[in-house]
Amino acid sequence: MTELITSLVIQFGFDRNKAENGLGALLITVKKNAPSEVFQNLSSAIPAAESLISVFANQKKSNSSDILESISKMAESLLVGQTKQLSSLVDNFAKAGFSLDSVKQFLPVVFNYLQFKMSADAMTKIYSSIPGLDGLLGIPKSGGMLDNLSKLFYLANGQTDANK
Repeated sequence: MTELITSLVIQFGFDRNKAENGLGALLITVKKNAPSEVFQNLSSAIPAAESLISVFANQKKSNSSDILESISKMAESLLVGQTKQLSSLVDNFAKAGFSLDSVKQFLPVVFNYLQFKMSADAMTKIYSSIPGLDGLLGIPKSGGMLDNLSKLFYLANGQTDANK
């Protein structure tokens, strides 16, 4: 775990607490939305997974998470049920104080690390347990969930053009 957290701190300037809370947000989302064997594989690859979940679950909501939380609720209502897992992930990252841009930086580093710790089959099961996760990992699909979430994010910030 120290290796992964150190990487997040160095690459993106996240403080240790934020990196740990982000891992807790990811872990609790997978635990709630994926089959138990998928979570077991993930928790085996991230030492102290249960501790990270516990610390995350006991934290107070971040004040800066309101916009991201609103986006999650809008996405869930627009895409009716298709985004339950993704909405849960976004809500959890909002609770940890992450912006959408921070989530898009954070997740690829974590999943790059996990590719060396888990089998390809286990990774595929994680991706499939959270539809739309591929978009947050930087695999853009025009008109896909990430594209829709990005548009909602820009609209929530008062911008009319998602390209700004």
